[in-house]
Amino acid sequence: MRDQIKRHLRDEELNPFKRYNPTRPIMEWYNGYKMDRYISAVLDKRYEEWKTSKSHNSQAKSVIDLALVII
Repeated sequence: MRDQIKRHLRDEELNPFKRYNPTRPIMEWYNGYKMDRYISAVLDKRYEEWKTSKSHNSQAKSVIDLALVII
């Protein structure tokens, strides 16, 4: 995620060789892919924990818990 943020901060870069780097879209896609895989794995794990939990009506404490309650 840090690499993705760093690449987006390049928009303010005045040096055209750094600003219009041809590998930038590829790296942004790859970083997005890695983040999506990581987040999907965490969501799948939390969903399995939520399904096996005894109390689904307990006070949700995280965004993931709130999203699972809505589903």
